Amino acid sequence: MSLVRDHVIQPLNDWNIRGQGWLLLQQNALYGLSATRILVGVAMLGLLLTNFTSRHILWGTGSFWAEPYREVNAFGELVDVFGVESPALFTLMYMALMGLAVAVIIGWRTRATTLLLAIGMAALVERASPMGDQGDNIARIGLLLMVLMNTSAHWSLDADDVDAASSAPPPGSWARSRTCGTPCRCSPGGGPVSSTMCR
Repeated sequence: MSLVRDHVIQPLNDWNIRGQGWLLLQQNALYGLSATRILVGVAMLGLLLTNFTSRHILWGTGSFWAEPYREVNAFGELVDVFGVESPALFTLMYMALMGLAVAVIIGWRTRATTLLLAIGMAALVERASPMGDQGDNIARIGLLLMVLMNTSAHWSLDADDVDAASSAPPPGSWARSRTCGTPCRCSPGGGPVSSTMCR
């Protein structure tokens, strides 16, 4: 019985206590916001991928059926962003929107790409407003709110850039040399000004 308690019950109890401490005693909102960024980006990419084969009929050159709705659309000129005559150019713009969704997922220039994704999705979906639903509105609102939040604190390329920048000494500052351990004057590139200063 002590074998089961020591090797099964005790590790489960320890895991439970650590999990409760992580949830209740630490501030982990930035993890939730980062997970939200990834999930919303995956949802937008999924929407674009599932409609890729019918993109011209829904929103592109074949969507002439939606022209009466565009004339009375409250989004005005925004619906004309994807209103190009060339199917190849429309496909290129559609794929650029997919690229923005991927950039949001991986957290590259997160605030800018999130804003561009929100504008792009609104411009695309409102080209055929009868095809939209409340989920599109919620996604738009969520994307716009995400621009105001720090959704790139974890699991993103932006977080990696911040970590790399914070670990390097500022240009022109006094820092410790990695070779000799004495204070050295650093050049703007981050290295010592001269090797004799550290000796």
